[in-house]
Amino acid sequence: MPFHVNADFFLVSDRKRLAVEDYQGKWNRRALEAAARILEQRLVELRDVCGHRELWSLVADAHHIAISPAARERGLSLESFWQVLEPTLKSSPVLWTNTDTWATPAGAYIVKEPEEIEVAEVLAGLEVVFTHPELREYCLRLPSLGLTQLSIVTLVDILLSCGLDERLELHDLPSVLQEGANRQLLLGEVERLINRAPLEARRACQRTLFGSATLQRNSTWRRRWLG
Repeated sequence: MPFHVNADFFLVSDRKRLAVEDYQGKWNRRALEAAARILEQRLVELRDVCGHRELWSLVADAHHIAISPAARERGLSLESFWQVLEPTLKSSPVLWTNTDTWATPAGAYIVKEPEEIEVAEVLAGLEVVFTHPELREYCLRLPSLGLTQLSIVTLVDILLSCGLDERLELHDLPSVLQEGANRQLLLGEVERLINRAPLEARRACQRTLFGSATLQRNSTWRRRWLG
């Protein structure tokens, strides 16, 4: 873990390791569990001191230790850091977004591949919260935090919630989609996610998207959509 814990620990005779046996080991475990609770209580303050990359590096380390057999074998309750942090992380404003604001992980989105980062910026213009690109690799390894990975199903839900299930004139589109380059990015993402989706989801979403008045998979629609 990238920090020091200051406590009156019991050490073994060579004074290089913490004791894990008897009352001394119990004391050491309780001290580390108390340190984990302090970290959890000061998470938002730590966010402001460390910034998003350092904070999420710490979070990733806590998770790695919690799932590490070698760490568990040490018998020091090091996994308690992740056990305490995990539920708090979901509902705390500690996720740095691609619009440079803090948000809670629960309810936010994340893209799977680096080439999807640009379309996440377009979707942020529809008031959809996306993880900042610098945190993407950390968050993809932590699926339990409530982040939603962008898929064709979730993208359809976003488009429908924005009223994009009917034909609109260019000037009636959300401002971010009035630019042809952004519409091109969105179209590319629709096709990418359809190709990535399981067959059942692919068919359902194709009917919803390309059977609607807004999105029709033909050259006439492409000219109209892309301007």
